[in-house]
Amino acid sequence: MKNTMLILLGMVVVLAMGASETVIRTDRFGWETMGETTTAYTTPAVNERDYTNLVANHADAVVFTLAPYRWNAILMRFVVDDDADDTVFDLFASKGQDHFTRIATLTLKGGTQVGPATSTATTGGVFVDTITITNEFWYTTLHAVDGAGADRIASLRFDACGFDTFALVGTTVDDTTLVQATGY
Repeated sequence: MKNTMLILLGMVVVLAMGASETVIRTDRFGWETMGETTTAYTTPAVNERDYTNLVANHADAVVFTLAPYRWNAILMRFVVDDDADDTVFDLFASKGQDHFTRIATLTLKGGTQVGPATSTATTGGVFVDTITITNEFWYTTLHAVDGAGADRIASLRFDACGFDTFALVGTTVDDTTLVQATGY
């Protein structure tokens, strides 16, 4: 109790002195490419959701592991080759190389805002402008940010909830879909 009161008193004194060290800061990480997919699969069966089987049986899935203690929340954006290309992903999470749990299904549609090129785009790709989230089973809510098809950059935001390994398995892939992520 005494330590808590001293800490609180110390914070009040620091705040009264105007020290900037107590200001909450959000890190500003850049976008990182997590991978891309061109192959559609069926949703992994429940007996294929351990790390080894999911990766072996879905070689073109986008699987990535976050650096330890780097991101608390994740923001993803997607690029496809052409306007109106459709991609449907099942999104999975795991702690390390353990068993994956399905978080949600994401239905994506390309817009017209030009983005970076995918490996198969001739000049540049286009950002996904529509994200629909279904089959959501996660500890917190997943949010589609600006995901209503307005020819801008839609993104997906969610709390990692301590999980560090994610997999996006395409069940519908019209063309190449590039996945980029950042965190805060």
